[in-house]
Amino acid sequence: MIATPALSPKRPMSPTPAPPTAAPLPAWLTAAHVQALPLLLDDAALDDDITAQALARLLRRDPPLGLRLMAQAQRRLRPGQAVRDVEHALALLGVGAAQTLLRQASRQRFDPHQPGHLALAEAVATSVLGAHWAQACAHIDGRADHAAVFWQAVQLGRSQWHWALADPARAEACRQRVAAGERAAALQRQWLGQPLAAWDAPLALASGLADPDDPPATPSVTPAMLRAAARSAWTGHDPVELPAALARWLRQPALAPLLWHRLACEAMADWHSPRTRLWLRVLSALRGWHLDDTTAFAHRHAAEASRGLSWAVWVGAPAARLLWARPPRRQPPRATPPASDPATAEARPTPSAATSAPRPAHVPPPAVAWDVERFIEACHAQRFDTVAGLLQALAATLQQALALPRFALLMRTTDPNTLACIAAHGFGGVVQPRRLQVALAGAPLLARLLNQAGAFMHVQPAQVPLARAQLPPPLDAQVPEGGLVLGTLTVRGRAAGVLWADGGLGAPALTDVQYQGVKRLTVHLARELTRLLVQQQRRGAPSAGPAG
Repeated sequence: MIATPALSPKRPMSPTPAPPTAAPLPAWLTAAHVQALPLLLDDAALDDDITAQALARLLRRDPPLGLRLMAQAQRRLRPGQAVRDVEHALALLGVGAAQTLLRQASRQRFDPHQPGHLALAEAVATSVLGAHWAQACAHIDGRADHAAVFWQAVQLGRSQWHWALADPARAEACRQRVAAGERAAALQRQWLGQPLAAWDAPLALASGLADPDDPPATPSVTPAMLRAAARSAWTGHDPVELPAALARWLRQPALAPLLWHRLACEAMADWHSPRTRLWLRVLSALRGWHLDDTTAFAHRHAAEASRGLSWAVWVGAPAARLLWARPPRRQPPRATPPASDPATAEARPTPSAATSAPRPAHVPPPAVAWDVERFIEACHAQRFDTVAGLLQALAATLQQALALPRFALLMRTTDPNTLACIAAHGFGGVVQPRRLQVALAGAPLLARLLNQAGAFMHVQPAQVPLARAQLPPPLDAQVPEGGLVLGTLTVRGRAAGVLWADGGLGAPALTDVQYQGVKRLTVHLARELTRLLVQQQRRGAPSAGPAG
């Protein structure tokens, strides 16, 4: 028999509730679910030239808004018809109507300093992760409705989105205590009478996204069957033959998205915990994949699910959490925070991402002024008064937090086929701001990058000769043997420039940690740099940036 990670008797597995009849919505959720949640998207979705396909991709990064759009489109259909996914909704409503809804939603934007917004961001990121896994499996299986699978699966955890704003004090307390090792379901049962997941299915009905005559399937999930599935994970040379009863249980409709969502909940709490490994074993049995392949799939698609979730930096995107240390040992239960009234809750300072999120295990606490989280928080709070101050902080952050002592900023000019260097650091005068201009015709590497907003490139050591061949002097000779990171600075949905960062000519190969760090800060750098350049232009001041 294959060994299965033991579950502590003090922390029994709590199955997702699957009552035979849908639980009625409590009064707080009945009132909360009709209120719009804060907008997570940026203004790229309002671009005049955006296509329906591009807008649909962006809406995956803001599921609450996407579901509102689907509910609005559903009202245009006859009884018995259903909106399958956000692409279907856009086909019914049109891009213009969707952008009108987005403008209305922009009156309340995500703000990490507002009560409940961090808990909302974490809950939505969890739902996105589980839904992305479910859709990826549907795509692998050749299902034509894999996009619909995402929008069905992302509704798991939806009750928690609304709880974050309806009761921000308890939602934030729950988020922090789960990060310290407690069980979310136990806390919710203590405070609400049952876990929030019990209300996801009736919430779909109340929102108009499920047919009352054909309610969402509620698969039966029991600890006994979960343990049986975990024991049947493929860990050796040959797959394990599933018992007939287990095979029937795993074929339940709607079970797979539910299991992927439960894995997402555990992974967002601790990727490396025994409980996360147990859920990976269950999903190994479900898919018939080797456990190692199941784990690799989960990690790879966590990185894909994290792309574009700029708001998730405040709580840690799914892929970023792979690098986090194990949470500290759980402390004795603390007093239950009183329920808060969202109508009277006051905004209060929230610890920055540097203090609210566990730090990656391999990164020691910095004894210097700048790290990635602090730089991001300063950009978000608009604490920089000048472009020079921003670029000095960028140089310090790259060098001190990511061991990348060199960077250059190459921005588009009035000539769309030319980039101008507006700042450089660490190149010893070879790359000079305000003097170096790069014609994109002679720099296919940069031209290709600028064709896609939000694109990033990690040039590996083996790719260095090819990269040098696609850059003009003097940049070609400045590509280190250890590689470099290139990332686009996106302004209103368009690539406005490129950030170049590397470890210097004698540095070792760059790591994925350095690459991910540059990706995290570039989004916020672009926004703050744009603000300061506009402010500087209005004042008529000359551009200023570090040279060398």
